[in-house]
Amino acid sequence: MKIIKLKSSDNIDKIVDIFDQYMMFYKLPSSIDKYKKFLSDRLINNEAIIFMAVNEQEDAIGFALNYPPYSSLSLGKILVLNDLFVLHNERKKGVAQALINAVFEFAKKKTL
Repeated sequence: MKIIKLKSSDNIDKIVDIFDQYMMFYKLPSSIDKYKKFLSDRLINNEAIIFMAVNEQEDAIGFALNYPPYSSLSLGKILVLNDLFVLHNERKKGVAQALINAVFEFAKKKTL
């Protein structure tokens, strides 16, 4: 397994299918085109930071979608891990923990 930070809308096709499954998990309708536009817009406008977990075949198996709002207490931007999802057959293999660790390390090193 490897964790990739998406840059712009590169690899968006890899993650949109799993994002669609995430939305259906929450009983929302499947809508690949709608979700692709949403995710692409967030990345292009620097409104989100997405980490994607991939298996050895480079297939997406999980993601963490993060938003950088402002904090009054820190007088700067913070990072909110808003969405975390791992495919059912990939659960209990450390994927979610690897995604959380990647987000944590990024937030520690990066001035948002």
